[in-house]
Amino acid sequence: MSSPSNYTTSPPPVIQISNLTYTYEGSDKSALQELNLELYSGDFVIIAGPSGSGKSTLARCLAGFIPHEYPGTFQGSVNVLEQETKSHSIRDLARSISLIQQDPDNQLVTLNVRNEVAFGLENFQYPSEAIKPQIEWALKAVNGDNLRSRSTHTLSGGEKQKVVIASFVALQSPIVIFDEPTARLDPQTTNEVITTLQDLHKQGRTILVIEHRIKPFLALASRILLMNEGRISYDGRPDQLSALPTTLLNLGVALHPLSYSEVVPSGAPHEQDLLKIRNLTFTYPRIEEQSTPRPALQNLTFSLHPGEIVALMGANGSGKSTLLLQLMGLLTPDSGTIHLNQQNIHEQPVSQLARSIGLIFQNPLHQLFASTVKEEVLLASKHLGIPEPNEAELQAEKVLDAFGLLPYQDQSPYTLSLGEQRRLTIASILLHKPQVLLLDEPFIGQDYHNVHRLMTIVHEEASQGSAILLATHDAAITETYCTRLLFLYDGRLLIDAPVKQGLEYLTMFEQTAYGHEPKLLEVESE
Repeated sequence: MSSPSNYTTSPPPVIQISNLTYTYEGSDKSALQELNLELYSGDFVIIAGPSGSGKSTLARCLAGFIPHEYPGTFQGSVNVLEQETKSHSIRDLARSISLIQQDPDNQLVTLNVRNEVAFGLENFQYPSEAIKPQIEWALKAVNGDNLRSRSTHTLSGGEKQKVVIASFVALQSPIVIFDEPTARLDPQTTNEVITTLQDLHKQGRTILVIEHRIKPFLALASRILLMNEGRISYDGRPDQLSALPTTLLNLGVALHPLSYSEVVPSGAPHEQDLLKIRNLTFTYPRIEEQSTPRPALQNLTFSLHPGEIVALMGANGSGKSTLLLQLMGLLTPDSGTIHLNQQNIHEQPVSQLARSIGLIFQNPLHQLFASTVKEEVLLASKHLGIPEPNEAELQAEKVLDAFGLLPYQDQSPYTLSLGEQRRLTIASILLHKPQVLLLDEPFIGQDYHNVHRLMTIVHEEASQGSAILLATHDAAITETYCTRLLFLYDGRLLIDAPVKQGLEYLTMFEQTAYGHEPKLLEVESE
């Protein structure tokens, strides 16, 4: 492989992969196939491709998690700064390469944010006087100054992502891999992280970014790799991508801001309240002696109606996930009420409520229990008795096919990519047709085509009378697929409006809505 064009002679590669093939245990298909790759010091590389193409597997191989932590068949060699990963421990490799994975829960190891960011520094025996300023710098780099005294388990998904990024950025490894670093982040924090990547690159780090939405990173990149079915199908300069529109579209890669094919709702939402929320307030219990509890949700009032697809937007930590947990009955409000079909949800057990309300968590691993993909999609239906077993078997294959998962029906769910696991958890809920579907950041790990696939199915559910509430930061998805927008700030409902009107409000707040206190809108409520 030739060296990048900015080198007159070929320097030694910092990463060298030779004939790499890897198959996860329990899978009958190789995740990576005969990969050969050389990367050089100072490269800024974007790695893109469809969900399940092998991007995250490649990252795990580079950081040594494969073959040391993931059982499977490993062939070929991976060298990082002249260390062969097969013969060096993950700890040894961590001095040279850091991997920020898609799932922040898998990388949080302490109970406190400050300790979390300090953890790697202390393990690598940084001088104590150097650790505190490094913590401060790393948290500022991800717009996370306000989190330093928080308990890690009280953080939202996006806040956890900030902390994980900060903890690895603090280590100053010469090579850093970011696997979908902004997928859980609001727009302001996304800009902060991109600026951080730019600063790291200017310091001489080698940066690899795995992304479906590559546009924000193109100006920084010196090289782009497109992957498909475990192979590298393109390796070149970003400025050459404009000549490959068909290739990019086929791989589900968005070169420009996403513009989705519209799925037109089949009819107007019904007027009656399906889920009715009134004056909802909730505060998490005080965890730390020095902390002052503040409401996570403050006096929320709104309703969901049959046939609606409602986007739930707001900055990280604004209360989106907490609200979804409340609507599922998993948290009890301090005050206020939630009624489903005019019945208070807290007067019935969650096991009964699950027949009518389905919740998809941000982390699919929190909802995977079975040994095969087909068993997983049948699991909820089996326990709820909806539909009848024979009908469930027939519907299971149909829904797996609709989500592009039928070829994996006999595999373990844990061999799937994060995007595939997320689609599987949604499929398992849809099988028993809940009246209300709550989706927490369902688009993480999804390429362009799978976003459209997912929302086509969601629209079909809405056309049959379900109400959909989905938490997202993506305005393009909201504009194309949703009928209404709810926007939270600091636990308060600022916007409750039809999508077009709601996005106009967000445009008014473009510089402030996600990070600093915006002007509050007067929203009419009952």
